[in-house]
Order: sequence, then C-alpha cells, then structure tokens
Amino acid sequence: MLRYCTLLSMTVFTIAWPLQANADVLSAYFSKDSTRDIFGSEIAVSEATPYILQLPKREKKEKLKEADTPEAEKIVEPTLQKVALENTDDMGLAERLGKKYGNPEEVFPVTAIETAPAPFKAMIEALQEGDQKLAFKYAIQYTRYKDKLLEVNQKALSLIGHGLVKEGIMDENSWVNNPAYSEDAYLRTADLNNGDDKRKQPSMEEKATAALAQARNVTFKDFSDAMVPSDVKALELDEEVERKAARTALKGRIPVDPKGVVDVYYFFDPRNKELLPYAKDIQFLNESIEKDPNANFMALTFRRYDSNEVFWFQRKSDSKFPVQSGETLAKGLNVKDAPSVLFVTRTSNQFHIEKGIKNFYFLDEVRKIMQGEV
Repeated sequence: MLRYCTLLSMTVFTIAWPLQANADVLSAYFSKDSTRDIFGSEIAVSEATPYILQLPKREKKEKLKEADTPEAEKIVEPTLQKVALENTDDMGLAERLGKKYGNPEEVFPVTAIETAPAPFKAMIEALQEGDQKLAFKYAIQYTRYKDKLLEVNQKALSLIGHGLVKEGIMDENSWVNNPAYSEDAYLRTADLNNGDDKRKQPSMEEKATAALAQARNVTFKDFSDAMVPSDVKALELDEEVERKAARTALKGRIPVDPKGVVDVYYFFDPRNKELLPYAKDIQFLNESIEKDPNANFMALTFRRYDSNEVFWFQRKSDSKFPVQSGETLAKGLNVKDAPSVLFVTRTSNQFHIEKGIKNFYFLDEVRKIMQGEV
C-alpha cells in the first residue's frame, strides 16, 4: 500500500512538472514510445499548441493598421504633403499674401473700424493727418456721444426694471429702487393706453431759477432756517450782496474760533435729485477751503454709504468733491436733517449748523466769520 501511494505521488509529480522529472524514474515504468502502437497510421502527430501568442512582425502590424484605417483618414497625409510642397515656394506665398494684406515692409496705418461712431473715426483721421486740435474737437464730440449713450442705456435699463416689477417678475425693492431709476416708477401705475398720460416735470434748471427768485425775497432775520438756494451757476449771484446779507444776519450770533481753525462737514443724501443743481456751490466751497490751511472740508452721506449712489450723484452733478460715509457721525453729532452744513471750531469745540440748501457765498462767509476773518 505504501509503495502504491509512493508510485502514485511520483507519477502525479512527473505529469505536473515534466521539465523536472527524472528520466530514469520514467523509464522504469513506461517503455519508450509505447503509445505509438495504439493508433493507426491515419492518425498523425500534430504540432503543439503554443501557450504564449507571438507578437506579429512589424510589417504585418502596419498592414493590419492600414486595413482598419477609414478611407477618409487615408487621404489626409497626401493632402498635407501637397500643402507643404506648395508652401515651400516662399516667393509665391509672399506675393499672394502681399496682394491680400499689403506689403509687410510698409507702416500699417491705424484706422477706426467701419462700425465705429463718426466722431471717433473723424478723430482718428485727424490724428493721422497731424491736426491735434481738430482731433480734440472730435474727441469732445465723441465723449458727449458716450455720455448720451450711457444715459440712453440707463433709461432703457430703468424701463426694463420697472417692467419686470409691473409684471411681478421682480420685487420693487430690488435694484430698480435705486434713485437713478426712480423717476420712471410712475409708469408702473400709469395708463399706458392713453397717449396724453405723460408726466410733465420742470427741469432742474427751471427749479433752480424758481428757487433763486424765492431766495431773493427771503428776509434775513432768521437766516439759519431760511432756504437760500443758488442758481445752477452760482457765480450768477451778486457776491457782494450775498456776503453782506450773511454777515448782517449771522455776525455775533455764531461762535468764533480763537485760533481761526474751523472744520466744515456737509451732510447730504446722494439720492436727492433736488440737490443736483446746487452741487456746484458745494464744489466751490470745497475748492475755497482747500486753499485755506486753517480749514478742512468733508462731504458725508447722511445715511448708509452706497458707492453706486455717490457715483450717480457725482456724474449727474459733475461734482468732484470726495464723499465719505457719515451715517455714524451724523447720529453722534445729532444731525437730523439733510442737507446740513456743520461748522465746528476746532480750538473751542463749538459748532453751528446750517440746514437746507445754501449758496456758496453764504456758506463761505459763515466759515470766515467763525475763523474771525470778518
């Protein structure tokens, strides 16, 4: 039994690992070529099946790839070769491109595109001819056109915004609530089918002129509470008359700084369109104070600072004075109305406030009185 098991294990080992089998052990149990007599001559020995496939030779691989390539891809290479051959003729290429785009040795002129506005094209052409003054005139015309274009775009955006609100697509407290678009809000409730339903409002110039006429009739017994607006052009006022009236009304009633140092704070709401015509007066006040080393000027928003509102106000009023957030300071100084101009004596820490719209001459005279100059 032990011998049989040993023989079986040796036989299995020999079949499983033929390359490691001992030839002497095999010959002890099997005669050489003993299986050749089992089958007849019609059975032939076949070649062994390879267990590792051989990689095809290079030329066969290329043929297989070519056979699988679509016909459309086969024509690409000859086409590229043809183009490459054509481009080798540099003179032919240069001549062809020269006719199409011009001589590369020449200076290419700077020209405006065909669809550019006429003032812009005229400006460029004048520059090409060397007439800078004429070019500048057209540049001014172009900037006016750009400003008008901005207004038209803003008006279109305003109408679209109010249309969205009217249709219930957008909330009325969204961006369309910006003061730049408020003048069109009436359209949301207007009778659009009635052609005569148009809102007729006086222009800012008309409002300013009317306010100026009212101001000339103001008595100066209580000048601090009077509404003394300026015209659109502040210099149209009689400076001497305005300054004398201010001195008569205020001298001896307002504090004077012992060292002549005064700070001026202008609180206003940039959303208020009524202030647009009078922004020039504040601009003049700012420029006047800038020349005085003993005075400082600061324009402040009466409410929360909004850069878009400030930008809109400055662009519409053509004002240049800087504007900062003044909501916290207004509350701390108990400034409750806008516009208001607060004059503070820096040395004695006293203040005087002017409420409402005042012209430049009046405000500048108040500053000089508090500095002890008059």
